[in-house]
Amino acid sequence: MLAISEEYKISPEAMEFTDTYLSTLDVNETCRVLNISAEEGQAYLRKKEVKRFIDNVYMEAAYFNKLKIQEVLNNIVTEKLEEALETGISTKYDILDVLKMIQSMKESEHKMQATTTNNKTTNIQNNYGSNLSNLLDKIGK
Repeated sequence: MLAISEEYKISPEAMEFTDTYLSTLDVNETCRVLNISAEEGQAYLRKKEVKRFIDNVYMEAAYFNKLKIQEVLNNIVTEKLEEALETGISTKYDILDVLKMIQSMKESEHKMQATTTNNKTTNIQNNYGSNLSNLLDKIGK
């Protein structure tokens, strides 16, 4: 199981919903298993703490998968290099193809992280601007 590093303030009912949802990956199936209405299920999914918990689980799962993929790719490069040394026969393209794949994956990851960071910054700026506007409206009255 994943080690969730943050503490969450989440009700036992919401935790049960979250756990079931992560097992089924389907809102309707989760509602059926828990014997709740679709509206209740959607309400749980809209809760900030439930969304945050699920997002964190997915992020940690992606991180662990990334490490596994890196390990496999490293093993492939190592095997290719050993094979080239043992046989004296190698083509640059075997190793270059793997290295290009690794580089492409890293570039994609960096783009995704940049997009996520920009989205968070925009949300923070929008919330700050909205809150500041509301505060100024109240002061002005």
